[in-house]
Parts: sequence; C-alpha cells; structure tokens
Amino acid sequence: YVTYDQNPIVLALMAYDPVIWQVRTGPNVTIAGVIGSGYHKQAIVGISRETPLRQFSYEEKSTCGYFYAYKANNKLTAASKRLEHLTGKPISKFHHSVTDSRIYVGDKRLHEYEYTSSDDYKVEDFVNAGPLFFGREGLDQLLEDGLIRLAKPIEREQWVEKASEQYKKFNNELKVRPSWAYDSLYMVLDKVVLPDGLYGGNSVSFLIPAGTPTPSGPKGHCTFYFLHDGSCKGAGCPR
Repeated sequence: YVTYDQNPIVLALMAYDPVIWQVRTGPNVTIAGVIGSGYHKQAIVGISRETPLRQFSYEEKSTCGYFYAYKANNKLTAASKRLEHLTGKPISKFHHSVTDSRIYVGDKRLHEYEYTSSDDYKVEDFVNAGPLFFGREGLDQLLEDGLIRLAKPIEREQWVEKASEQYKKFNNELKVRPSWAYDSLYMVLDKVVLPDGLYGGNSVSFLIPAGTPTPSGPKGHCTFYFLHDGSCKGAGCPR
C-alpha cells in the first residue's frame, strides 16, 4: 500500500519465497518503476504495463544475479548496493513490517476505497517461470492440478517386484525394501515442475511410469522410483 507522494519512487519488492505482490497506490502517487527480486520468481500485479518492471531470481538464472533482504544483515547492504547500481540510488527507506498481510510505504493510512490498482497484470503472467508455491503447498497444488496423486498399493508392489528381479537368482523370496512413507509416495501422471523446499521432513518420493518424464525443477531430498526398470535416483534409494 503506497501513499508516499512527495517524489516519484522506484518500488523494490524482495523475498526468498515466491510471493504474489498486489500493489495499491493512493492519490498523487507516482511509481517510476518496479523491481522484483528473490531466490524465487516474484509475481507483481496491480501496476500498469506502462510502468517499467524488471525481475531477478535464481529460479530464472538471471544473468544479472538476484538479491533479497528482509532484516538487518549483510543481505540488506548487498541489496542496497545492487539497487544503487540499477537505479543510481541506494535504498532510501526499507519497509519490512507486515500488518494483516500488508506493507505500507508512506506515513499516511487511507480508507480502502482511496487506493487504486491496475488490472493490467494477472498472476498467470508470471507462472510460466515455475511454481508460485513452496514445499508441501506446492505439492498440494500439483495434486489439485491432477499432475500427481498418491500411489496405489499395486503400483508400489510393481516397483518392488521389478527392482527385486536381479536378486531372485540368489533366493526367490528376496525383495528390495524401499524406505518410502506410503502417505508421501506419489505417482507422476504428467509433466511436472517441482516446487522448491522439498528438503528434510518435506521430502517425498515419486513413482515414474514408463513414458512419463522425470519431474523437473529443484529436486531437494526427493527420491524417484522408475517403474519400467526398477531403478531409483535420489536421497532415499535403498542401499
């Protein structure tokens, strides 16, 4: 929520996680440009397409690098130097306090109806760079989109049987015992881009049918089991 109206401003929106920023402005506010930067792609809506917009993120492998800061540390100093390089001026005011999911830029507080916002950009304009969700929320979105589902018992057993074939010559009762958790084993149904944040307790496992591409995106600590040959890749593969 921007109410600073003394001079035109460049608005820099920074975060580690993927964030949807909805920009709203008060009367007489002039935004000369918007910069979005973070480890993940930032979605910025509410501004006119006539407003210059530049984006930097690790996710997009930006040639100019990326930066973000949300507290007093060396990242804030580095972000200020980068912004000075980009705009000619360092950070003049750093806002980090969030009130009801809002950040106020300027000292004024207006009634809701006094703020305006452009409809030029939609969230969909930014999703082609990768998921806008993080960790388990990203998995929930993949489930909702029908790109993955929980694996069925018969599918789990298919992989076990295929992976165990090479050991049957020693004893026909031998079976490979994977360490997957049944409630965190997913069948991949289509082309999938994984969200970041699937590390440690958020890591999961995937069954990959023949002809289905291995999920792209950050792999985290996830494990991938291939049904066509019983192979496995990732942190949780049987040793």
